[in-house]
Amino acid sequence: MLKGHDGPLTCVKYNKDGDLLFTTCRRGRINLWYSDDGERMGTYNSGAKPGAVMYVDVNCERAPATPPPPHLLAPRALLLPDARCALCPARLRPSAPGILCVTCRRLGVPVACTRLASASMDQTARIWDVETGKKLQEYEMQAGARCVSFSSGDKMLAVVQDPFQDQTSCIKIFDTSSSSKEPIKKIDCDYGCPKFNRALFGPLNKRLIVCNEGGGLLGYDVASGECEVERCDHEMEIPDFTFAADQMTFIVGCKDHTATLYDTASMEPVKKYQSDRPINSAAISPLMDHVVLGGGQDAAAVTTTAGRSGKFEVRFSSFCVCVGLGVGGVCVCVCVCVCVCVFLSLSLSLSLSLSVCVCVCVCVCVCVCVCVCVCVCVCVRACVRACEAVSQSGNHVSSSSLASASVIQRVREGSEARGNQGLGLD
Repeated sequence: MLKGHDGPLTCVKYNKDGDLLFTTCRRGRINLWYSDDGERMGTYNSGAKPGAVMYVDVNCERAPATPPPPHLLAPRALLLPDARCALCPARLRPSAPGILCVTCRRLGVPVACTRLASASMDQTARIWDVETGKKLQEYEMQAGARCVSFSSGDKMLAVVQDPFQDQTSCIKIFDTSSSSKEPIKKIDCDYGCPKFNRALFGPLNKRLIVCNEGGGLLGYDVASGECEVERCDHEMEIPDFTFAADQMTFIVGCKDHTATLYDTASMEPVKKYQSDRPINSAAISPLMDHVVLGGGQDAAAVTTTAGRSGKFEVRFSSFCVCVGLGVGGVCVCVCVCVCVCVFLSLSLSLSLSLSVCVCVCVCVCVCVCVCVCVCVCVCVRACVRACEAVSQSGNHVSSSSLASASVIQRVREGSEARGNQGLGLD
């Protein structure tokens, strides 16, 4: 468990290689972590009064594949303990041989995430230097920024702007290679249409895929800004969607308890994953044929239902079969038992009536065992919840002690901020 925020989290993002983790919250903080051991590297400071950071995106720079020079693989007995990789900003571990990180040794190419983009509700979109925490560029918006997305090659940055007064939601595309703060392209949402939630660049930067609050998916041509594809396969809001590692498919999470896998080229639905809760986000595993669905009820209903009723869980589903892992286990066990009984009956040359009796007895025994296990699990869960309730009632803390703890925490944060004054990354 990572603890580094004092407000609700809004986005969790891995870099391309998965060794770094970026987290954001509504208090305006962006934290950087090592994904392997959970060590916090630092915080990106947005200013004295930062707005809620809603989304972040990180780039990935790769050079042509060339074998690393022999001297980069030499022993590093003379290096300092906090030395970094010779080809990327990754910090070397004491047990790692040579002066290359694990990723660079495996790929033999320079791999680095050098820039981080953030979208904030203080009407700004910023680009940061990942290693130093220095703010490289800042784009002023007319309303809160909800999403940012780097293009392939990092030459463009798409920013989703919320509606404000008589202005509708829009997408602004900036040229990150120039010093101009004006967008090179602006895509406006039609009046009366739901606002945009996410906008991500597709393969080769030819199409910008957008989802909105009305359950619609839109495909805009980046060059002309015209809408090429418009779909409305969902009845409720689409909070988020993510691409697969190869960008050939993407998965959409929707509030109507479904997640749908789409083909990127045609934007046609491929598979649908059903759940019993609203889906707030979904992701495709780059290593296995799995998708991850995360969701739960709205925050407005948190105080009226229990944690289990709100269904704040993460579900892993099969990428190909579209069935939640673990669901239907009883049916599988019964089918296996029936097949085993039929095989034994044929091999032992039993009569038909005796074979049926054996199959029925085995199935009944399996069902009884499963019911007993379920009852035991329910009893154990009830006991655990009762113990937690007793411990929470016994560990009552007065309001004065909570106030004192809050004051002490603020003093500590203030001293840390004064000690790290002038540093972009704590």
